[in-house]
Amino acid sequence: MSMIFYNSQLHGVTFERQAKSYIGINLTVSSDRKVVELDMVASIQQLVDKHLDKDYRSYSSPAGNDLFELTTDSTPLPKGNKFLSIVMSLMYIARLVRPDILLSVVYLSTRSQEPTEQDYKKLLRILSYLKATIGIKLRLSCDNLHIQCHCDASYGSHHDGGSHTGYWISLGTTKSYLYAKSVKQKIFATSSTEAELVAAVDSVKTITWIQNLINEINIQHIPQSTLYQDNKSVIFLIKDISKHRRSTDDMVADTLTKALQGQKL
Repeated sequence: MSMIFYNSQLHGVTFERQAKSYIGINLTVSSDRKVVELDMVASIQQLVDKHLDKDYRSYSSPAGNDLFELTTDSTPLPKGNKFLSIVMSLMYIARLVRPDILLSVVYLSTRSQEPTEQDYKKLLRILSYLKATIGIKLRLSCDNLHIQCHCDASYGSHHDGGSHTGYWISLGTTKSYLYAKSVKQKIFATSSTEAELVAAVDSVKTITWIQNLINEINIQHIPQSTLYQDNKSVIFLIKDISKHRRSTDDMVADTLTKALQGQKL
């Protein structure tokens, strides 16, 4: 879900009604109407109660370092399994309010045709992580419409040699969440630089679409967007054709291409 939420007083917008829920999402609006918090606690709890044993071990991250690993001796799940159904339910939650599980869910969706017990254990880990972090809410509050995008790629991470793209788009100095994408690249990169460049091009397309949308509805003139990229070779290649700058901070988009653990997550 892409949602633009901004300071109503700053931009002269007023809200006649204050919704409490929308398509399964709980909305909590601050008293000054400058902050909206989103969650899907009920949907998460329903999935956990239905598919996760009460004594199943707790996890502090949605995936382990073995997320992309496949073992040939893992037993296939029987026909009529609920693997795809669970994955799609998690995909809905991930895209709307929990981008922190997006990488894991997107990867497991590629395994939905012939899932194995190994895949199912990874799926249960996501549910266990959601159970442990069910109180996390997506906070929306931005003071301007400066678009910022953190972009990353994971070269050759899939078992067939395919790479993975991830980017995270936010608004304003508060870096209010707007959109995230995590997806296997459709072309096969021959180097990490090429994989990073493919990801950068994809993210710029999305940034351009958002810019055009904001301009079309005449909210305000938006400042130049910023693309954050941590690959020096890619920065060198694009620096003469764009004024995007690099950040020396940890890349937010790492969560969309790598199974991070501990403090990094």
